[in-house]
Amino acid sequence: MTIAGVGRRGFFLVCEDRLPVALVYRFQWVISPWLWLWFRAGFAAEMVAGPRLLNIELTARCQLRCAFCPTQTDPLYKARNHSGDMPLALVRKILGELSYPVEISFHKDGEPLLYPYLADALRESSRFFTHFCTNGLLLARRAERILGWVDLVTLSVVEESPEQVAAVRAFLDRLGSWAGSGGGKKTRLNIKTFSPAMEAYWRTIHPDVFLTPEHNWGDWKKPWGGASAEEERLRQCPQLVDKMAVNYDGSVSACCLDFRHQALIGDVRHQTIAEIWNGEPLAKLRGLIAEGRSRETAICGQCQFLLRPPDAQGQITGKSG
Repeated sequence: MTIAGVGRRGFFLVCEDRLPVALVYRFQWVISPWLWLWFRAGFAAEMVAGPRLLNIELTARCQLRCAFCPTQTDPLYKARNHSGDMPLALVRKILGELSYPVEISFHKDGEPLLYPYLADALRESSRFFTHFCTNGLLLARRAERILGWVDLVTLSVVEESPEQVAAVRAFLDRLGSWAGSGGGKKTRLNIKTFSPAMEAYWRTIHPDVFLTPEHNWGDWKKPWGGASAEEERLRQCPQLVDKMAVNYDGSVSACCLDFRHQALIGDVRHQTIAEIWNGEPLAKLRGLIAEGRSRETAICGQCQFLLRPPDAQGQITGKSG
């Protein structure tokens, strides 16, 4: 690990621990294109010894059926019956291989609060910055398992749900009483939504709310399309030099949006994180994106999160320049 790598990770971890999450997310999108330029210039091996953020999908199960989520509505996903839990022994194997500062997000396509060994996973990962995204229905009932053991909980809201509101209010009461007790991590809750109406509504309940664009899950829906050959060449993905996702069954996806498991680059049951990160499948995918050949990949061709300088922010929000 180089000083540059440690410094970059350390900077983001400090920001995520002390600043409003929405601000940190915006800053990451500003700096991410520069990380990609470093990669294209040949400095990736020196700058990044492993992913800065690692998604570990503890479970693929979810008790909701949200219309915007492809895991509940995509026929191909359903046909493959992705619905299991990651063995705790595999979680421990993954965490044991991480010897540098890294952010762990314990979610991908499922609801992490359904995972029976969530408390164990959080304790095993206490030396890292940890985070998970949840629908919140079990927050109050799982409060004892997570308070003081996770740094950040992100609540994803789509529509007004009395059950969700009640669960979050109860959790906030527990969070408030726990905060004064000291000890452990300073667990924070923030709320994300792509609905302006929901943003305004939830701000009456909790101040840390941010509006995020509804993404198209790679190429699942609403492709931004219309790219010229030059635009296609310029569209880049800094995620490939920054992040990686481990699915509940041990397979590894190059991107956390790979809900169909079509961008698999390895398997932690038989390989180490370092072997996968530096392996040929991921190197090939990085090369295709760097050469402007995103449409030759399984999921990247229509992804709205591919950056298109100089209008990167417009691309992220789904607005073409």
